[in-house]
Amino acid sequence: MSSAKVDFFAKSATCPTTHQLLSFILAALSEESAKEVISHLDICDFCGAEVQLLSRHRISSSHVPDVPSEMPRHLRLLADSLLGKRACRSDLV
Repeated sequence: MSSAKVDFFAKSATCPTTHQLLSFILAALSEESAKEVISHLDICDFCGAEVQLLSRHRISSSHVPDVPSEMPRHLRLLADSLLGKRACRSDLV
């Protein structure tokens, strides 16, 4: 990961999707795609943190959907709280 000061800690349009990062963790990407993810992880603290979070959950390649689904609500709330965002009351209902 980069050691430079991070001014904006968030996923950007150039970041791999969560689905791609999960596939990377499970070694389910092509060699070329895996190299692209590795290069990105060298410069992106947010994706590095996401890979660490994803790698802590037990999941097999048979559980990775072909089409990415929405982030589960409880993980979205956890991510928001860890990133310093306050969940709206409507999110908690």
